[in-house]
Amino acid sequence: KVLEVAYAAYEGLQNSDGVVITHGTDTLTETAALLTYLVQDLGKPIVITGAMHSMSEQGSDAPKNLLDAVHLAMSDLAGVYVSFAGNVLNSTRLRKDSPQRDDAFRTVNTGQIGRFYNGNLCAMSDKIQLRNGSASPTLYTFIEDRILMQRIYQGFDPKLLKFAEREGYKGL
Repeated sequence: KVLEVAYAAYEGLQNSDGVVITHGTDTLTETAALLTYLVQDLGKPIVITGAMHSMSEQGSDAPKNLLDAVHLAMSDLAGVYVSFAGNVLNSTRLRKDSPQRDDAFRTVNTGQIGRFYNGNLCAMSDKIQLRNGSASPTLYTFIEDRILMQRIYQGFDPKLLKFAEREGYKGL
């Protein structure tokens, strides 16, 4: 399904200032990271957001998250970002820390890109990409599925990696 999302985002970039994708929170981090690699050379933003509480619930975070995402999609940034709980987060270094908290997402080993204060975006990082009207996005449509997920730890036996090679895995 992420290829369908990538294609829709790529198409959406052709005739808009940016793209907003609403997404469930359970797999949002995976989609965000994959989009970063599937749609490259962006001159505009692709923004992914979701909510911890349904739009129909009193006090839902959905309206604010959606509004922030739209503001981010109209900003001067370019690239793939996650907008959630007022935070603008790096799409490739993201993890979900909590299934209940409104600010459930955190970046790993990097700070947040920015933050919304009273509807205004404040950049908090010098590692942002700026909008580039002459950029021409590239869509990649192949995802290698022969990848072995293996936790590496002190004392890990490297012979196990030979298994992956022998069985035709393309990456670790």
